Amino acid sequence: MTEIPASLTTLVNLQVLNMSNCTLLERLPGDIEKLVNLRHLYLDGYVKLTHMPKGIGKLTSLLTLDLFIVADPSEFGGEVVAVLEELRQLNFLGGELTIKGVGSLLKTDGCDDQNHFLKEKMNLKSLTLIWDYGPQDVVATEALLERLHPEKKLSR
Repeated sequence: MTEIPASLTTLVNLQVLNMSNCTLLERLPGDIEKLVNLRHLYLDGYVKLTHMPKGIGKLTSLLTLDLFIVADPSEFGGEVVAVLEELRQLNFLGGELTIKGVGSLLKTDGCDDQNHFLKEKMNLKSLTLIWDYGPQDVVATEALLERLHPEKKLSR
């Protein structure tokens, strides 16, 4: 399965969606924000996702989101792509979160000085940041990490 059927977003009472290790999954539904009662979204593993759909930040009941993919919107030819800012409203996230594609923030202005919201994720136990690009400018990378401001109590 490369896509989740669009009809899935009509299941407004769905609380758990586990797509971990769905090796062919390439995209999530563009109207995923309709899953207003979703509590746990598992995506980690060998999925081929390249971006998150815009609107994922409206899933404010999410307790678990183990993978978030940052993408440069210009690479998706008009397709609506979520940006890191979408995580701002997900205040109840806990457990482990991996953010892939962080290096694309160096190419765009995707992480300005107002994006300190990772420090607000008090329930996160682990935060993993993955750069999907080649060698980075060390100074720019350090500045980016400063602007992200992850919660200091993370276990790793």
